[in-house]
Amino acid sequence: MPEPKEEVTLDFSGIEPFLPLDPDRRYLTRVSSLKVGVIKTGENKGGQKVSAEFTVLKPEKIEVQTDEGPKTVKAEGRKLFREYPLMPQALPFFHEFLSANGETKLGDKFKFNPANYLGNEVAVDINNEEYQEQIRSRVRKVLPANAYVE
Repeated sequence: MPEPKEEVTLDFSGIEPFLPLDPDRRYLTRVSSLKVGVIKTGENKGGQKVSAEFTVLKPEKIEVQTDEGPKTVKAEGRKLFREYPLMPQALPFFHEFLSANGETKLGDKFKFNPANYLGNEVAVDINNEEYQEQIRSRVRKVLPANAYVE
């Protein structure tokens, strides 16, 4: 295995600051990752959760307001995230995700298999929230793909 170099030359000449997406518009996305895991902190520690990752398909670019004025930002390919705790009081949010993915009959013995939803297209509304001194775009609401209008 090669030894790590102590000094590395980097080119930051074309780097732009990372800007959040516009929360006032809707995005068409693809479900790119779904993982069932365990909640590690908080009052629901030890409970199950589903971590969802969505990849923006449309629009390709958007205009956002910055301190220096309007700026065009690439939206296509951006990753958006949502965590769904599988606790009874939070299940309506996960039900929304399942319904947007075409599930219409959810009974008391519904079996969730993440593989059944990977690659599905859905529309999403987002919020921008502060996290560790950065503004991040997070999925607020998941809707059927036909709710996206260009």
